[in-house]
Amino acid sequence: MNWTTDFTAMELPGTAPLSEYDIALLCDIGERAAGSAAESLDTEQLCRLKWLSEAGFIWRTDEEALIYALTGKGQRLLSERGAVLNEA
Repeated sequence: MNWTTDFTAMELPGTAPLSEYDIALLCDIGERAAGSAAESLDTEQLCRLKWLSEAGFIWRTDEEALIYALTGKGQRLLSERGAVLNEA
């Protein structure tokens, strides 16, 4: 994973546009094979995942592991932005 950490201060879900960092996280989640856990996450990434989950773009598929999947809302957002996912 090669995420940049340039993103604006966190705001309440649904009140701020998504940053390029958030879009990169969503693309990474969409490209990950089903059942694949997020690995080696730092505090900033965990905070952004929580924010994206609260905003309804992703959901946690496994409470034990950090496994996330895109919701329909997340898939629509990426589609509208023209993001192409390389699904495994």
